[in-house]
Amino acid sequence: MYKAHIPTEQYGFVEVEAETPEEIFAKYLEVARLFQEGDGLNDKEWSPIRNRCYKEISIEDWETIMEKGSRQQKWFINQLKLAQKNGRN
Repeated sequence: MYKAHIPTEQYGFVEVEAETPEEIFAKYLEVARLFQEGDGLNDKEWSPIRNRCYKEISIEDWETIMEKGSRQQKWFINQLKLAQKNGRN
């Protein structure tokens, strides 16, 4: 019996067991795919939103970005929202 710990985040992992090294590798690929981040919005979709947010500090597409955006794009939008909120205080 083979065991493997597959990292899923900084301090997290998934433990899998299999009978052969080949099965462990297949399970690794399966689990890794489940935790893989999506690509987010492509540059053509992202650039106008980013530029508009920078110029207007307006986040009309917030739900789309939070649903489809990459981790970095979500972070950027949250930073703009924070700046917008702090600017009103």
